[in-house]
Amino acid sequence: PITQHGWANGLAVHNCVEFVHQPYTSCNLSSLNLPKFLKLDNESFDWEHFNEVVNIMAIAQDICISGGEFPTEQITIQSSKYRPIGLGFTGLGELLMLMGRAYDSDDARHLAASVSSALTAQAYITSASLAKRLGAFPAYEANKKHMLKVLRQHIEATTFLHPVGLDLDAQWSMVVARTAGFGLRNSYVSNIAPTGTISFFMDAATTGIEPELALLKHKQLVGGGTLSYPATTLIRS
Repeated sequence: PITQHGWANGLAVHNCVEFVHQPYTSCNLSSLNLPKFLKLDNESFDWEHFNEVVNIMAIAQDICISGGEFPTEQITIQSSKYRPIGLGFTGLGELLMLMGRAYDSDDARHLAASVSSALTAQAYITSASLAKRLGAFPAYEANKKHMLKVLRQHIEATTFLHPVGLDLDAQWSMVVARTAGFGLRNSYVSNIAPTGTISFFMDAATTGIEPELALLKHKQLVGGGTLSYPATTLIRS
């Protein structure tokens, strides 16, 4: 569906509404399971490993745009023109529980914001590196002013974040420097999707950014019946 606001601005959303872009652009989403980056002490986050995986996933998602097949010619054209990717994460609620941080707390919000900022910054760094080798997305020059404005807004929103073990200021400075030199390969790099069913394939105890509601849950299936499943990762811990 296209929202009423979207008609006026030439924007559209897909059915889950977390992705807003030009009409007929594809929604190329992927998610990282955050608890996998928790160090063995259950207190610190492995930022170096996280950034490495973000780099690999951003490259893989860009490759999918070139090699993937889209359902209509319009989507194929628009996706090639803007090359949007949407890397996000799941398991935030599980991560916070394992680290002993209350979901509705300043510590939890600071961690979530830091993870989101680091993911977006690293994805932009990767996108700029791809632009150096392969060229910026075709519509970049026409949207350069607005893209740089978005980067400045990210930087302004990140100034209060100082996660232990990561220099976000340096990371975003690299984004600005590389973008100024090479542009960006992708018009969109990060997106937090609901990640419902795919979270279970990833062995995540919680989905998307949602908190854990119970150690044993029951899900009603569309085709009939119910599925009972425990938050196994949390129980093992």
